[in-house]
Amino acid sequence: MESSRWRSVEFIAQDFRPFLTDEDFNAFVENAPAFQDDLQQLFEIYGRSSYDEYIESVKRVAERISRKISADIEWTFNEAIRIVEEMERKTVLERRRRSSDTDSAASLGAESIDWADAPGSPMSSSLMGSSQNKSSLATSSETNATSSIIDYSLEDFDTHQIRPSRVKRLEQRYEVYAESFIRTNLPWLLSAEHEEAKTAMKQAEEKAEYIMNEYGLDPNDLKKLTILALYDFAILCDDSWSMMPAHNYRNEDRIGSLKDLLIRIAELTALIVPTGISVRFLNYKADSSGEWDHLLGHEVIKRKLEKVDWSGLTRLGTMLKKKIIEPMVIQKMEQEEFKKPLIIVTITDGSPVCEPKDTFKNVVMECKTSEEIRKYGEAAVVFILARVGSDAGAELFLYDLRRSTDLKEWVYCPDQRLDENSAVFTRARIAGRAQGKDDYLKVLLDIFTAALRQQSKMRN
Repeated sequence: MESSRWRSVEFIAQDFRPFLTDEDFNAFVENAPAFQDDLQQLFEIYGRSSYDEYIESVKRVAERISRKISADIEWTFNEAIRIVEEMERKTVLERRRRSSDTDSAASLGAESIDWADAPGSPMSSSLMGSSQNKSSLATSSETNATSSIIDYSLEDFDTHQIRPSRVKRLEQRYEVYAESFIRTNLPWLLSAEHEEAKTAMKQAEEKAEYIMNEYGLDPNDLKKLTILALYDFAILCDDSWSMMPAHNYRNEDRIGSLKDLLIRIAELTALIVPTGISVRFLNYKADSSGEWDHLLGHEVIKRKLEKVDWSGLTRLGTMLKKKIIEPMVIQKMEQEEFKKPLIIVTITDGSPVCEPKDTFKNVVMECKTSEEIRKYGEAAVVFILARVGSDAGAELFLYDLRRSTDLKEWVYCPDQRLDENSAVFTRARIAGRAQGKDDYLKVLLDIFTAALRQQSKMRN
């Protein structure tokens, strides 16, 4: 039975707004994981005390938070001064050392000085290059090992079993279908510098028979996959406290559901062109270094997710703009570096917290109506918002977005949850086992196709 006194840690964070200045509240929201112990204590107080006692506790914690933020700012300022002074001291010492070395060189004669190890010398550069090459080779090796997990080619199946005439018909069919979609929605992809589109069509032709046999898909599904292969995928994941069983009232393992979902999306998107997915998080700060791009393979994704803290708040719109729309869409379009259209999937287990209610909607509208999108076409960026877990707030949030007249057809919100515990995926899994197919992937494929149909001129 669900408790009437339930209030998540994330929503407790909103109760600080009346007791903090705007500046302190914003600093608190940006660094919410640092206050996890305080929020956990309030979480427990809320469940066992009266509302008045709870609010008094919020006030006391708010005062402590203000002092901590002020102390951190003062410490940061003092630390900055100390660093600058230390740099100046080192600069003075370095100048004195160089002056002394110059005097010594003049007295000894330039020919007695060995410059081989000096910064910028040929030998030094060679040694550095050697080190960098080793690092590059190691990275390349790791990347190749990762890619090979899902990097299929015609060698992976017996080509003698395929009738050449049928393969030729498949090739022509997928090429015509993809070119029709591109001409209608993404004509800029036909220019000479966009070889990715041609690669996608060619890979679809080569792998069609294998994919249909291996995953139980039909030729119509392959047409959909060919269009998906034209796109890159960016996934914005909810890593807030409520993803953990201890912090949601149904004790659901939403982290496990998210891991499974990311693995299946990566698998689906790599069936034709194994470029992988880019993953970002609402709160985790170390996700923009490049190591969260082009992810492929079960073990790679699981290993990466072990680094995530799973703490913080659900600021969906704020982080969607900051971590995906600005760096991956707007900036690339402005710099003419936007080479492939992008499908953006936001996955959450709850409704937004600590940002205005309409932030997500406004961020999507701002992107879709921007000058940059008008240049590339609405189909250049496709938005999907989906949920894991059974939180009623998340269900209501998606329902309101589906009914929004402002959003028109700019974000696709599936009715069903995107985790394997939901009824739709349970039925798909059971049906797939009975027929020797992978209906889980087929359900995901239908969701992505529905989003494309909603936000482009995609024919059946």
